[in-house]
Amino acid sequence: IINSDQPLVFAHTYRVASAHPVPSSSSVNDFDQANLQVLSAMSGARTYGAGVRVGNWNEDKYHQEERISQFLEKKKSGDLSFMKTTQRIKSATEPVSQSCATPGSLSFGDTIVLQNIVGGYVLSSLPLQDGISDMIDVSGSAYDGPTVRNVFTVLPESGSSAKFGSVVKYGDRVLLCCAANMYLSSDRPFPGAPVARFSGQQPVKLTQSDSPETAKNNCVWVVDLADAATRPECLGTPVPTDGTTILLRHSASNELLCCLNEQRKKLWSEYGVEIEITCNTGKVGMIDGEFVAKADNQWKIVAGAS
Repeated sequence: IINSDQPLVFAHTYRVASAHPVPSSSSVNDFDQANLQVLSAMSGARTYGAGVRVGNWNEDKYHQEERISQFLEKKKSGDLSFMKTTQRIKSATEPVSQSCATPGSLSFGDTIVLQNIVGGYVLSSLPLQDGISDMIDVSGSAYDGPTVRNVFTVLPESGSSAKFGSVVKYGDRVLLCCAANMYLSSDRPFPGAPVARFSGQQPVKLTQSDSPETAKNNCVWVVDLADAATRPECLGTPVPTDGTTILLRHSASNELLCCLNEQRKKLWSEYGVEIEITCNTGKVGMIDGEFVAKADNQWKIVAGAS
């Protein structure tokens, strides 16, 4: 005798079986493998709360307090790296006043800014993070007025009869001194000598010297007129400061001071993107036996008021 409720039980069982099918042996194996992977991944995880102290917790706490104490001490004394960088930038970009002994002409003792005629970049120093060094890099920076890093004092070379206040003439040998007795210099190329970072040309640096008398021969520069047509006849005449373009020739190597405006690679520093400065003579032609220098070699003098 079949109970009348049996068909309903069979129907219910069928629905339950269809909604939750019994897993096969392969499905069970896959499920076990997945659990094993999860358990193995969790075996290396931390199984305790963040407040639980394990290992050398007292020593770790001491080191953490020591680091915080050192940080606060450096912050108070201004020895943090970002504070040093800020102070260095502030000191190097501090505005300075310029002097001019003879209005309209360049004189020994004048403080000037050398500006390249292409792009308006000016000759500037790149102070190091470690402070004053015996050698500092130079670069071409955007001109934003006379500052500590771009103002140079024109001095006579050691042994010269020229005095402070006397007029500088074309063909004179001069020294260019930046702040902290740093003199613009370059070295003649020789095998194994250092070269400029990107161009591979003769590098230009700022070399420290106690006085003009002790400055080396690699710090001497000759002032020439940029105009090749009138260069020979202007030799020995005063150098004007009315925007006339000049050439600065390195005495030891006979190469011209060069601002690589067209070079793709630039110098990146805390002062911004700047131009590489080298010693390299670029000639674009000849006039009456005198070479015509490229625009990268031509500079103008930005002088102060008398």
